[in-house]
Amino acid sequence: MMNRCRDSMAAYRLTILPGDGVGREVIAEARRLIAVFEEHSPISFDITEIPCGGQHYLETGEEWPEGSYKHCRDDSDAILLGAIGWPGAHLPNGDLAGGQTILGLRSGLKLYANVRPVKLYPGVLHKVHGIHKQVWEPDLVDLVMIRENTEGLYHSLLRRMEQKATGGKDERIVIDEFPGIEGEVAWDPRPISRKGSERVIKFAFNIARHRERKLGIPQSVTCVDKSNVTRGCRLFRKIFDEIAEANPDLETNRAYIDAFTMWLVRNPEELDVVVLPNMF
Repeated sequence: MMNRCRDSMAAYRLTILPGDGVGREVIAEARRLIAVFEEHSPISFDITEIPCGGQHYLETGEEWPEGSYKHCRDDSDAILLGAIGWPGAHLPNGDLAGGQTILGLRSGLKLYANVRPVKLYPGVLHKVHGIHKQVWEPDLVDLVMIRENTEGLYHSLLRRMEQKATGGKDERIVIDEFPGIEGEVAWDPRPISRKGSERVIKFAFNIARHRERKLGIPQSVTCVDKSNVTRGCRLFRKIFDEIAEANPDLETNRAYIDAFTMWLVRNPEELDVVVLPNMF
């Protein structure tokens, strides 16, 4: 997560959040790479490591030290985050212990685009039916998925974690009953807004243009949703169509999530940039 650009000769203020389990293992290896950059380039880092996560919560009763959110927001040029989550580590209300770290930052810093590159490399085999073998041709699989990161089904949890991290108070949404449903009910709202959809879809189109310049080949943008069923997805699709109309030089496609999963496995070479609402 980058916060600002600095002079290449200056020290970058890097905050490291090791997290839990494998997160701590990955961060240890990442620090070895950082040391190589510092040794062999003009780049240097002013590193602050903050303990956090479920393990830290079980050991101390806190998800991370007081003031950690403010430090990440105000005193960091970049944040390196390990995995969060540990068996049995939950808050009294049932939420994930350590959620302030990953979800509070995501919501508070408005990190609305979850960018997931998908690229195969020669010699890396795929495990299918318990056997490692070559399934897809590496040269044909190079795409990026852009998932909306702050709305949808995660919105309520994200907001709770942001409020905890910033010291605010969350206003609960209360619905007493659902007509036609009896007995105990658990539910989550799934808000999808025009603003949230526009910014992530425009982000996807910008990524497509960047890839065109870098790769030198035309790129397409594919919208994946469930607009044949849910109203939120219908708004997401509508806004995608509006932005697509304003960018006629880029090829665009549309797919429902269930059909897309088959498309992704059978014909990944047909995909360049994919944009999806939070649920997917």
